[in-house]
Amino acid sequence: MLQDHARGLAADAPGAPLGWTGGMPRRASVRPAVPVPPAALVTARGPRSARRPASRLAAVPLAGALVLALGGCGAAGAVGRMTTPADARVYETAAEADGRIPAWIPADATGIRIKTSLRGDGAILEFRSPTPADRLGCDAAPADVPPPAVQDTWWPDPSPAASMSCGDRWLAAAEGDAVRAWLPQGSPALDL
Repeated sequence: MLQDHARGLAADAPGAPLGWTGGMPRRASVRPAVPVPPAALVTARGPRSARRPASRLAAVPLAGALVLALGGCGAAGAVGRMTTPADARVYETAAEADGRIPAWIPADATGIRIKTSLRGDGAILEFRSPTPADRLGCDAAPADVPPPAVQDTWWPDPSPAASMSCGDRWLAAAEGDAVRAWLPQGSPALDL
């Protein structure tokens, strides 16, 4: 049978409404029932109350230094691998880009997105154009072309297979009116 701790009544007794008391049952106090005289709290090393806070305060900086020493280098390395210095731009039209995009991109291109690595990891580029891909002035792509090293949320995963080589080292793939192109790793950063 369950007990209602607040009143000592059977919890399942008829007519005994239970109500939330707003707390948990109290635990027994760790303090002694008999008051301890202040002189008993003083030891050969000084009062207990004076020793405890100082030792706890000394432990906080020590723990912080330990966390930084053990985890700092790994965390810095992880952040360095997650972020790569890059420059990115979005242009609504080729005219808005004002010469900052490769010359092989047609004048009717829209929705131009470009991202270049500042560490020489290449670049990625995407645009839409009604100009057919075979009229972009590109050649056939070489065999065994590596995928781009630069990535972004708008870039497809997996990367498209290169079917064209355009302009100065750009590798490209067309799908409908969308063209995605990239510069291979080791290419210099673009001036966007």
